[in-house]
Amino acid sequence: MNLLPDFEVRCSVDGTPASGLPVLVQIKMREKNDYHHLPGLTDAEGKVSVESAAVEADIEAALNLFPSDYGAVGGANSAFAGVLSVHAMNVSEVEAALRAYDLFHAVSPYPKDHRANLEAGYRQLLALAPRRIDVEILSVRDGTLASKITTGSLAFPAMASAPA
Repeated sequence: MNLLPDFEVRCSVDGTPASGLPVLVQIKMREKNDYHHLPGLTDAEGKVSVESAAVEADIEAALNLFPSDYGAVGGANSAFAGVLSVHAMNVSEVEAALRAYDLFHAVSPYPKDHRANLEAGYRQLLALAPRRIDVEILSVRDGTLASKITTGSLAFPAMASAPA
């Protein structure tokens, strides 16, 4: 599918790397529902890796489980808008993710530590609230800063219509 390159996200609070934060990657679609990927919690350096293979596996699983709710990401019929939104999840997003896990974990391929990670992230968010979380998008390949955002999106216009 080659939707996006692998990249790394770094979260900080008041300029200090923040560990244990859940990060959400939203794959924006022009039609139907957007896809979501939770790469995990930030480490001691405030970083978490976003691997394209894992994002693509989540997309495939969602499309297979709910074909009427999601559109194609690659190929001639792609509904991918060419934009990824990346941010640290907030408390209500983690609560919704926990509810979704409870509803779908028996039929959806969640990682084995998914619920425990969400619960740990929830506790960390409660401990930080109401602080601002800054998010930096880093390139995994060379470690250079690709974009610094607090809430926002990365555009991949050439990939919006790229074949699978």
